[in-house]
Amino acid sequence: MTAAGHARTGPAPIEPTRHAGLPAGVDAWLSRAVPELQGNLRHEVIAGGRSNLTYRTTDAAGHVVVLRRPPLGSHPATAHDVLREARILRGLHGHLPVPRVLAVEETGEVAGAPLVVLEHLDGVILRSPADVERLTTEADRALIGPTLVDALVALHRLAPEVIGLGGLARRRDYLTRQLGRWHENWQRSRIRDLPDLQTAHEHLVAAAPGQSRSGIVHGDFRLDNCMLDSRWRVQGVLDWELTTVGDPLADVGQLLVYWAQAGDTARALHD
Repeated sequence: MTAAGHARTGPAPIEPTRHAGLPAGVDAWLSRAVPELQGNLRHEVIAGGRSNLTYRTTDAAGHVVVLRRPPLGSHPATAHDVLREARILRGLHGHLPVPRVLAVEETGEVAGAPLVVLEHLDGVILRSPADVERLTTEADRALIGPTLVDALVALHRLAPEVIGLGGLARRRDYLTRQLGRWHENWQRSRIRDLPDLQTAHEHLVAAAPGQSRSGIVHGDFRLDNCMLDSRWRVQGVLDWELTTVGDPLADVGQLLVYWAQAGDTARALHD
């Protein structure tokens, strides 16, 4: 596994695309890297992701795996790092319900970017109010909140060393770093002045609380980043690309931001 900052001499030219935008060479690599796959692979983009591209890959016998790669186009070198995400998942496996890492292509020679193959988990992801209404009863819904909290507690009990981030364990400036990164990204990509955003940034910096302790922070923990089983228990926590060491209370705050209540006039995600 390469480190997040591994230098590359440049990917090989991408072959003509097929299968939902994947180059043809991906199939041959998958057949070598994941021997249980049996030819005639079909790739479907899994909806819902807003960053790394995620595909459901099915073979002729019905075996399914999940393929992830960075988004198309240019982006900061430290963003959308699927190799770092794979390293974190390998560290978490056995400690937390996460998909197993089956294979990694580090060089970018196959698809013009690194590839990670994950175990496919067969469960339910609730992405919208319509999903919840259609798939759960009121009694089921009462089970979902506690299982999310249990998964988050289990994560926050782990030492950063488990996922290879022990060198960051003494960091105490998580909120300051986050605010600085968001502000820098906005300054770099903005196309017009938005004074209210600058005011909001200054307010948040001034009001940022002290860090409670240092621990593993998922960075995007919410209902639709967790896969549930038939008994509405978390069987897989997904999307670890933002994971780092910081204040675990940040995960709690983020979960509550997304946890809309009936009658809320403002929501983090629109229906």
